[in-house]
Amino acid sequence: DAPRPPPLVVVIPGSADFDVTSIKPQTTRVSGVALDLWYIHDVVAPVRRHPDRLCACNETGGDGYPDMVFEFDVCDIVAAVEADTANDLLTLVLTAELTAGGSVTGGDCLRIYRPGEVPDPDSVDQLPGAILPLENYPNPFNSGTVIHFSLGRGGSVLLEVFNILGQRVRTLATGTRQSGPHQLSWNGRDDSGRPLASGMYLCRLSAPDRREVRKMVLLR
Repeated sequence: DAPRPPPLVVVIPGSADFDVTSIKPQTTRVSGVALDLWYIHDVVAPVRRHPDRLCACNETGGDGYPDMVFEFDVCDIVAAVEADTANDLLTLVLTAELTAGGSVTGGDCLRIYRPGEVPDPDSVDQLPGAILPLENYPNPFNSGTVIHFSLGRGGSVLLEVFNILGQRVRTLATGTRQSGPHQLSWNGRDDSGRPLASGMYLCRLSAPDRREVRKMVLLR
């Protein structure tokens, strides 16, 4: 039999505003697939618990708050979403129940590669739509969060927020910005001023020198 691939590692970050122990681990699903293993750890990227287990989640290192780490069987997830073509880009949805009632929902994408076709990590910034870290604090957040980014060179900048369905819900910045550090706040509302529901949102920065995406968790 062919060896099974390493597990899919998913992390829900903890913060001063969100205690990950409020999650019921056994209720966590990715596209309907139950987890194989879970544990609590202050995530530092890369996270290595085993030579075949790697999770690049918190590239700034541990922040003193425990994070909830889940491991899922990749083969089960591929079967669940009915993907049978190499290089398919899969949209995955994570759901979990909270001990106090309610639930959390998040989303991300996973690309399937044939053996030998995994791209060189050093060239990831050359891939179309490559996902690179973009900072915001706090995360998860309730009433608002501050988004930080820096520009290697000045030029036209577009900062947008999307829901897990890929729909743009808020444009935070557009126009020309100088090189150097910048920060903007977001209050969890859409372009019409309506409060958005709890869940995972993607903040995308399009700049002259790169494109970055940051996952943000809004908790009402």
